[in-house]
Parts: sequence; C-alpha cells; structure tokens
Amino acid sequence: MIIPSKPHLSDDELAQLNTIAAEFHCKVGRIKGEAMDVYPIIGDETDDLLIHRIEGLPFVDHVARVQEPYKLMAKGNKLGITA
Repeated sequence: MIIPSKPHLSDDELAQLNTIAAEFHCKVGRIKGEAMDVYPIIGDETDDLLIHRIEGLPFVDHVARVQEPYKLMAKGNKLGITA
C-alpha cells in the first residue's frame, strides 16, 4: 500500500507509479478516501527494489506492506470472492 505525502496524487504521479510497477509485473490502484487516497500495489509486491524505487519518489511518504492474511483477495483467503 503506497501512502502519499499529500492527500491526492495527480494523474502524472500515478502514471509514474504504474510505470515503475509495470517493470515488476504489477500495477497500482487507487482507493479514494474523503481526506486522503491510498494506492495498493496489485501483484507480487515482495521485490525490495520495487519498494525502494517507489519510496524514492518525492510524492511518496512510505510503502506499507500488507501481509497475506489481510489481503481480502489473496489466494487462500476464505473471505475473498470466488468465481
């Protein structure tokens, strides 16, 4: 989960995040909040280089890694929606 250093990122900033994420076969979503948006990394976010590159951007405060049991749509999570 990417926590920005300001309430909302611009489209260009989100595009920068997605460009980096795509190099690691991931993408970045947007969860809109009333006061602040957060940006989940969709895909395998375990690569330290991915995290360090994103955290190095001036508009990113930090990246909070979400543990598998807390990912609603994770494989093996019994609470996730199944097809």
